[in-house]
Amino acid sequence: MSGHKNKQIGASKVRGIEVSVKFTSDKKHRDDVDSALTEFKKLVKKSGILQEVSRREFYKSPAKTRRFKREESQRQKRRDERKQQWYSKNHNNF
Repeated sequence: MSGHKNKQIGASKVRGIEVSVKFTSDKKHRDDVDSALTEFKKLVKKSGILQEVSRREFYKSPAKTRRFKREESQRQKRRDERKQQWYSKNHNNF
């Protein structure tokens, strides 16, 4: 097994939802727990597990889900417009 150890950190419940995580540790993290923990936190954040858990924590009616998506779309549109205005203001097109 070329230096990698796969460890399944058992299935645990987070806010009532069962979550199973598999973490691969390299030789560089064998003694350095802090960097391994930091890497693990990054992986969990990137995978979106906690976001999914918070999304499923409470029931949302379909109407609220549509409303949330519509409002998020409007916020994203405003962000994009601000970025475009900033870019056109700060970068002259020759």
